[in-house]
This record gives sequence, structure tokens and C-alpha cells, in this order.
Amino acid sequence: AKILVMLDRIDQADAQYRVGILREPFRIFEGMEWASIHHESNPARTMSVLRELMAAAPDKRAYPLALYGYLEATNPEQVDREFDQYLALDEATVAATGLVGAVGHTNPDRGIELGRRLLDTFPESDDVKMEYMRRLRQAARFKDAIDFIEEHGQHLLMDPGIGVMYSDCLYAEHRFDASIRHLIELQANDDQEANSNNLDRDMRLDLRPAILKSWKKEQAIRSSEVASGTNPRVTMTIDGRPVIIELYRDSAPVTVANFTALARDGFYEDTWFHNVAPGFMAQGGIPTDQAYPSYHGPGYSIVNEATEPGARDHFSGSIAMPRISADKSIGSQFYITHAPTMHLNGLNPVFGHVVEGLDVIRSLRGGERIDSIELTRGDVPEADFDILLPDGSGTTYRAWTSTSSGTSPSAP
Repeated sequence: AKILVMLDRIDQADAQYRVGILREPFRIFEGMEWASIHHESNPARTMSVLRELMAAAPDKRAYPLALYGYLEATNPEQVDREFDQYLALDEATVAATGLVGAVGHTNPDRGIELGRRLLDTFPESDDVKMEYMRRLRQAARFKDAIDFIEEHGQHLLMDPGIGVMYSDCLYAEHRFDASIRHLIELQANDDQEANSNNLDRDMRLDLRPAILKSWKKEQAIRSSEVASGTNPRVTMTIDGRPVIIELYRDSAPVTVANFTALARDGFYEDTWFHNVAPGFMAQGGIPTDQAYPSYHGPGYSIVNEATEPGARDHFSGSIAMPRISADKSIGSQFYITHAPTMHLNGLNPVFGHVVEGLDVIRSLRGGERIDSIELTRGDVPEADFDILLPDGSGTTYRAWTSTSSGTSPSAP
């Protein structure tokens, strides 16, 4: 069949795949391969193949995930109709939970909505409970996922897949000790059919203990900063919803000076969150006339403070500036993390964290607009910082303070 596809003899390949795969429908990779040969020329046949595979292997989640992911992108009304049919059955099926999962991958909030309806219809189904937790976790509603599974599915926590997700949610809520302890408990489960989940578990156990020391250090720094009250705060208003961010003026003075100077001049007003990955981060800060994907910034770059001795690490709600463009320069773009992202430590400068409104950040899906960023506590001490212009020349600008009216970098 594969050779026939290479020879562009699709009809003959289809017949060969059909004979082989319907005998052994558990061969997921080949099943998906069969469906994909019609993807461009005959989408209807792709969906027909997936339905055949669902009927032949009703316990395999991959086939409904593929079918309903395809339909959600092309015909969501059909998805709704078929979902209503599943609700009318006597029990929840793999196809029903697969439908919810497929929708959730495309639209996390719609996935939660359908998951809730499925749960209301089949409240005793463990498969439905696990799917609903997946949807909450996918939408970065980590605390809701923890509360739900602890209340309604305590007996599921040793399941290899749910157990790892539960640990991830604890991790995102800075409950690092509990996250690691649960991974250790999962080591008692050596189910050979859960090899991928067990590999995920072991990978996390290798990496996560390092965050304990990092978090202890971060807590000590934050306690000292709270006691001194010297860190400035800004309120970022996103579509009318306020998010309060504390800035690390001592740990990342240049990054803070640059960010606040741009904010003072209104650079960020009416800009949008152009890159959002639920559960990971939300990124904004491109000029208002630019479209995504964008490597654009304010027309200059600043030093990368991520490698300085006092550089801070990434936790949930950290705000940092990414390195963009071919030369990995830092300018105006920033991101706010939904969960700890330790792999970015030492790469991008963290210059603050969300004090209030992390739920707003985690609810962003892309396209939301920044109304304003206003300094609401303290000030940024007057300090010069260097910028690099695209032609390689450099110049110096004055940081934003509550009293200074010096030139800002957004208007070189």
C-alpha cells in the first residue's frame, strides 16, 4: 500500500490498506496513514476511513480524536449533532470522550463545556471524569482540575495518565513537594501498556527536584522585597480586566526600565496577545501594525540580563522578554507564564511576576487587547540604559520615573 501511494495509485493503495488495517485495526499508525492518503484530494473519504476504523476498533481513542479534530475545523455543527447522539446513549463511549478531547485541543473552553455536559449525563463514568480533568488542565485551569479529581476521582490518581496530569497541575500551582511525592507514588505502577505515561513520569522525576532549591531561593527574595516595599508595580488592563504585576527593578534594571518606558509612551496600548499556548504562556508586545507571526519590536534592542548573576527563574506568572528575530534580540515583546518553565532559565530575562490576575492571563486564548499599562506603585529609579539600533549604532535613553520627562526609547 505504501509503495502504491508513492506511485500515486491512490485507489489501489486504498484497497490494500482497507484489507490489511481492518484485519488489525489496533495498528494505529498504519490506520492514520490510510486515512491521510485522501486528505488533500478527497476529504470526505478521509472521514469515511476514520469512521470505518472507529467501528472496527471502538476502544481506540486515536480514531475519534482524528475524526472530530478534522470535523471541528471544518464543520463544528456536525460535531454538535454527533455529540448530542452520544449523549442519548446508555453509556459513555470512547468516541464520545474522543470527540470532547478533539474539540478541546482546538478550543479549550468549548472542550470544557462539552466535557461538563458529558459528565452531567454520565456522572459515574471514570472515563468521562478523566476526560473532564484533561480539559481543565488543557485550559490552564490547574486548581479546578486538582479540586475536581480530588473530590470526584480520588481512586483515579494512581492511573498513569491522570496521575502525571495531577502532578503537573500541582506543579503549576507551586505545590512542588506534593507534585514530586505523587510522581514517586506512581512508580509503583509498572503497567507495560502505559509505557509513554511512565516515561513522562520518569522524565519529570529527573527534572523536578531542581526546582525545590530554586523556589526556596525565590521565596526568600520575594519575602525580602515585600518587606522593603521597593519594587514598583504596574497594572496591565486587558480587555477591561486588570492584572497587577510586580517588577524586579534590582534584578533586571535595564529590562524594567525599557518595559516601563515603552508603557509610559503608550507603545503597548491596543496591542494584542498574538501568541498564546494554553498551559504554557501568553505573549504580546508587537507593534500595533504588525501581524503574527512577527519578529518585530520597537526598532532597537537591549542587553539580555538573563545571564546576569542576579537573574531570576521562571515560575507561574513570571513575566519575561523573549529573544526574537535572527539575532535573538530583546526589544518590546514579553510573555507571561501559565506554569513554571525552567527550561527557559538563563535564556530570557525574567523581570517581574503577576501579583493579582493570573487567572486572567491563563484565560487568554489569543487576540485579546491591552488597554493600558500604568505604574500604580512606586517608581522606576532614574537610570540610563543603552540600546542597539538596527544599523549597529548605539545610543542611551532615560528610564521611566514618576517625575522624569526624559526621552523614552519608544520615540528615538
